[in-house]
Amino acid sequence: MSKKTFKALISRGFDSQLAQSIIDKGLTLNKLKQYHSEELLELGIDKAKVESILSEQRPPIPSETVIKLLYESKRTCCICRDSSRSIIIHHIKEWHKSKDHSEENLVVLCLEHHNDAHTKKGLSLNLTEKEIRESKMKWINTVKNKDALTILGLGSQEFGGRWDYFNHNRIFEMYLNKKLNNFGYRTTYTVQQKNLINDLGTFSIEDEDKTQYYSFGDGFMLYYYMKELFDDVLKTIPLIDITDKYNREDIRALIRPGKFISFQGGFYFKDVSNKRSGKNQRHLCYYQKDKIRMEFEFDAYETTSNSAWGSHLRGKK
Repeated sequence: MSKKTFKALISRGFDSQLAQSIIDKGLTLNKLKQYHSEELLELGIDKAKVESILSEQRPPIPSETVIKLLYESKRTCCICRDSSRSIIIHHIKEWHKSKDHSEENLVVLCLEHHNDAHTKKGLSLNLTEKEIRESKMKWINTVKNKDALTILGLGSQEFGGRWDYFNHNRIFEMYLNKKLNNFGYRTTYTVQQKNLINDLGTFSIEDEDKTQYYSFGDGFMLYYYMKELFDDVLKTIPLIDITDKYNREDIRALIRPGKFISFQGGFYFKDVSNKRSGKNQRHLCYYQKDKIRMEFEFDAYETTSNSAWGSHLRGKK
């Protein structure tokens, strides 16, 4: 209920600190609507918002738009980028002039910079519409790769931080489409000398009678090359981390076809082909909670180690 109330209040122009204090008192929007104006004022709500709550003259910002805005901005003001500050959703073109609740007309600001956006110094605003739009785009672009960098960190921890599986063809496709190169990889020269990669920097997953592709003498070296290549690709992908957003409302607001997501949770793995060597060792992987199921199939031949093949990607993890 608190998440729903928070979104409802934020969408009506409340700052995050005031919204949280109302929630901490066990109040919801419906309960606020039953209060008298004097009681609402005592809660710290200003007169304009009191009138808005009691009459709902202005429609709230759509919930999906609120979710997307807060996610893309990391609930942080795009001007100062100080995540400790209370925030508010600001209309770049004022509502009473634009009647525009679209995402393009909205931005997350802290209270100080929200005040700057509404006050003038001389004949001009302290914070102009152009400055806000430019800061918004710069901050969103900065934020986009934060989740990818976090995932990169998980994959490069000194102990235990290795990838258990690669969808090689899909990764190579992105590597080539993004026109990346392997010139700066520590392992490129070595794997070239061993004829493990071609001139494009990719390699074929050949069908051999073994449990997983990397199970050969120089397999560990090819794995580290593949890890460098995947890390490079991952830096270019804006990931949407839904680990703490696994609910229908947030998923519908954030995910669209073609988007890349990351998720950390306890997955189930099931062998669906009963094949133990070579290509096409089809395995099903799924996660289910609150009647939402996430699933995909993968070829266990493309796992990266015997441990990954025999233990890490089997049963419930």
